[in-house]
Amino acid sequence: RQLCPGVNFEKIAESTPGMAGANLANLVNEAALLAAREHAECIAQSHFSEALERILAGPIRTNRLLDNTLRERIAYHEAGHALVAYHSKTADPVHKISIVPRGKAALGYTLQIPASDQYLMTQTELEDRVRVLLAGRAAELLIYHEVSSGAENDLERCTAMVRRMIGHFGMGRELGLLHLGRDLNQASSRSLGLADAEVSVVLEKIFQEASDILRRHRDSLELVTRELLDKEVLDG
Repeated sequence: RQLCPGVNFEKIAESTPGMAGANLANLVNEAALLAAREHAECIAQSHFSEALERILAGPIRTNRLLDNTLRERIAYHEAGHALVAYHSKTADPVHKISIVPRGKAALGYTLQIPASDQYLMTQTELEDRVRVLLAGRAAELLIYHEVSSGAENDLERCTAMVRRMIGHFGMGRELGLLHLGRDLNQASSRSLGLADAEVSVVLEKIFQEASDILRRHRDSLELVTRELLDKEVLDG
C-alpha cells in the first residue's frame, strides 16, 4: 500500500525520538498492517498514530468492559499524571491521555513523548519524572481519600528510579558519592538500609509535591477528568 497524501513525516519523527532503524521499520510495518485490516486505500497518519500506541502501550482490549465507578477512578488517575506533567518544568510533554484499556494490564494510560533524544538526565529531570509517576496515586487519594492497587507499576518504576538516583548517581545525602555497585543487592546491609531509608523519604517528599500541585489545580483536574470520561481519549 502507498502512503496517503499529507502524511506528516516531521510529526512522526517528533513522536519517535530515540527509536533505532529497526524500531521505525516495525512502526511502518504495523501501520501498513492496520491499513490492510481496514481495507484502506493508503496508509494514513492515523495508522501511524495507532501503530505507535500499539508499540508503546499494546493493542486495544475490546473485551474489557469497565463500569462507571472504575472508569471514573481511572480517569482521575490519568488526569493526575497529565496535569502534574504539565506543571513540572522538565517533564516530557503529554502526547495523549486515554481510559481505553490496552495491553495486558493497562486500564488507562498517559503517553508522554520526549521532545528530543535524552542521553543524560539531571536530578531535577529525574525528580519531575518521579513526580509524574506518583501523580496518579495522588489524584486518587485527593478525590477518594483512599488509594487502589492501580498504582503498582508506577510505584515499581519510581522506586527503582530513586534507588538509582541515590545508589548509582550520587544524588542522595546519606550515601553521598558512594556508588553501591550495579547490583544493589550486592551492597552491604548497612549501606542498603541507609539507601532504602532515604528512598522512602524522597518518594514521600515528591508525592507530597504532586499532591500539592493537584490541590492547587483541582478545578483543572475535574475538567480534564470529565472531558476524558466523555471522549475517552484526549490528545496532548
